[in-house]
Amino acid sequence: MEGIHPALPVFRLLIPSGLIPLKDGEVVKGVVVDVPSQGKASIRLKGKVVETRTLLPLKEGEELTFKVEVVKGEVRLRVIQAVGALRDRSLVKAREAKTLWDFRALKDLSPLLRDLKERLPFEWVNRFLSLKPFTEEMIRTIINHSGILLEGKLKRLAASGEEVETEADLKALLLKARKLLQEGHRERERLLPLVDRLIKGLEGYQMESRITHSLSLPLPLWEGVRGDVIFKGSEGRGKGYYCLITIDLGERGVLGIWIFYSGEGLSVRFVGNNKGLVEDLAMHLPRLGERLSSAGLKPISIRAEYGEGIGPSYRGFEERI
Repeated sequence: MEGIHPALPVFRLLIPSGLIPLKDGEVVKGVVVDVPSQGKASIRLKGKVVETRTLLPLKEGEELTFKVEVVKGEVRLRVIQAVGALRDRSLVKAREAKTLWDFRALKDLSPLLRDLKERLPFEWVNRFLSLKPFTEEMIRTIINHSGILLEGKLKRLAASGEEVETEADLKALLLKARKLLQEGHRERERLLPLVDRLIKGLEGYQMESRITHSLSLPLPLWEGVRGDVIFKGSEGRGKGYYCLITIDLGERGVLGIWIFYSGEGLSVRFVGNNKGLVEDLAMHLPRLGERLSSAGLKPISIRAEYGEGIGPSYRGFEERI
C-alpha cells in the first residue's frame, strides 16, 4: 500500500500521511480491527480504518491510546496507554529480540564497514573491557554510541535542527551497512542476515526501554559471556537511580546485580541462580565494600542471595532494594 513504510521499533504505528486529519502532539484512541499477518494491523481511528505496520504483537479488539508524532511530514502513532496483556506480550517479544544481539558478530563486519569508510566505535568497548573505574564521561560515551538512542537523535534533528551526533551511532552504522549490502555488495549473501540480526537485537533493547520507561543497553563483555544493563530513575520516597545488570555466565548460571544510588549512599544486591556462585560472591563482599568506600560511594548495604528467574521483574525491580 502506498505510503506504508518499514516498521520502526516499539509502540509506533506508521500510517499513510493525509489519510485522516491528525496533528502533532494530538492524543487519539483507536481499536485494532484486524491483524492479517505479523507486522501488519488495521486500526480504527476517528471513524476510519487505516492499514499500518508495527512490531507490536497486537490482537483484534484491543483498545489503545496514541500520541501523534509528525516527523518530516510522516505521521506516526506512539502507544501511550495499552492494556496490560499487550504490554506483557511486547516485553516478551522485546526480550526475545535482545537474544539476537552479539558483540562478537561485529568483528565479521569490519571489512564491510571499511568499505563504508566508517569504523565501529570500539573505543567505548575497549574502555569498558579495561578495569578502569566508571566515569560519567565513559557512561555517556557508551550510551551515545550504543545505537539505542538513534531515533531520538533523528527526531531532535528534524524538529529543531539541533546538532546531534549520529555518525558514531552503532545502529546508524548498521543501517548504512544493510543498505550497502542490499544494493548488491559482494558479501551480500553472507553478511546481510548478520546485519539484520544485529539490528533486530538493538531494536529489542529499544522496545524494552520504551515499555519500561528505562534505558536498556547491551554490555560489551568478555568472550562467550552475554550481558545487559538497565538504568532507571525512582520517584517518591527514596528518590534516586537504579541500575540492573544481568550477566549470563553459561555453566555458572545467570547473575543479576541491582544497584540503587541516592544521596544517602549506595546499595548493591547480587542474585544468582547458581548456589556455588552466590557463595563465592559472598566471600568477596567485604572487599567490594572497601573498594566502594575508597571511591567515595558510601555503601549502605551489600548482599548476595540465591534466586531463580533473574531479570527486571525479579522481586520487583521497581522496588527499592
